[in-house]
Amino acid sequence: MEHIIESLAEYTGIPKEKITKDSELIADLQLSSIDMLTLIAQFEEEHNTRIPDEAVIQCYTVGDIYNELCRCMQNTAE
Repeated sequence: MEHIIESLAEYTGIPKEKITKDSELIADLQLSSIDMLTLIAQFEEEHNTRIPDEAVIQCYTVGDIYNELCRCMQNTAE
């Protein structure tokens, strides 16, 4: 989770202390859909996994991204 928060802080310029698992990607972090896709692609590359498009559109919070990454990484390992 910390890595995701650090990446989001760097990308948005928002201090990482203000970003939590409950921070909303659009409302709180003011990410556009392009920003979200860019960050998801970065996380996928860093973790050598792929989040299905259907799951990406269901990600509303930082915690949602974290949970999806964990789920996909677990599926990749199996």
